[in-house]
Amino acid sequence: MQHWSLNKFVRLNALNVVPFSFCFLAVLLSTGCASLATEKGAAKSAKDSTKVIIPPKNLLSETKFISILADFHIAEAVVSQIGVRDSISKINRFERYEYNIFKRQGVDSAAYHSTYRYYMAQNEKAKVLMVVLLDTLKKREKKGMLE
Repeated sequence: MQHWSLNKFVRLNALNVVPFSFCFLAVLLSTGCASLATEKGAAKSAKDSTKVIIPPKNLLSETKFISILADFHIAEAVVSQIGVRDSISKINRFERYEYNIFKRQGVDSAAYHSTYRYYMAQNEKAKVLMVVLLDTLKKREKKGMLE
């Protein structure tokens, strides 16, 4: 089985890539997946939690979504460690990774973004997905799929 390789542009070992993603995930999990609500915001969140969230027509499965998110976290870590000072170059490089991730996964960006909004609108679901994402990244590291 051929693994997707992030070293088209730069060869990094897994130990250099993973801590960035893990730190990012730790922040997400500790903040309740971006629910940094004030008292007013918390009341609004409680009120909104009773609303029914309609899934988009192009909703990706949780497994596919997590796989794409993991690829994005790895790509972001690689790009952040590249010795390029120009942020535009880093953005361009990440966009190339993003394009290749969507192409390899057989997903268009609209489906990914609508799925992201759907899952992240559900705070508890988002927390579970972030834990699964962290587990996925750990498994990839053990299998040597981060290089």
